[in-house]
Amino acid sequence: MDDSVDLGEFVVRRASESESDALVVIDAVAVEGDVGRQASIRKWCQQGLVVVAEDASGLLGYCVVEYTFFEQGLVTMLMVAPSARGRGVGHRLLNAVAASCTNPQALHLDQRLQPADAATASTSRLEPGRPSPRPR
Repeated sequence: MDDSVDLGEFVVRRASESESDALVVIDAVAVEGDVGRQASIRKWCQQGLVVVAEDASGLLGYCVVEYTFFEQGLVTMLMVAPSARGRGVGHRLLNAVAASCTNPQALHLDQRLQPADAATASTSRLEPGRPSPRPR
């Protein structure tokens, strides 16, 4: 995905390396001071692995696809800013990375939630505080 793709209300495009600080601000875990997540965001931006969604107000979310598991695309991070949830941002980010995946048949989406991401858990169909089901 080299060019931005207009998806109606917002645009999906490849992030630049200089946007890592802005991504930390919209990441519910990194903004709370998780230095490991902040370092991962910087690394992903440096490696050109981040796709972002943005509108006139700024960044809405981001998605990371890595090819570290037998050269198969693996979504390792999908984050939508709390203020942008419920607008289809995550869905559109996933569609964009799936369309640009170098091996689309091998794109794996891990649907488990991290326990530390209570904001995401509370907006899902899962009950907050309960573990998400493991893929079969």
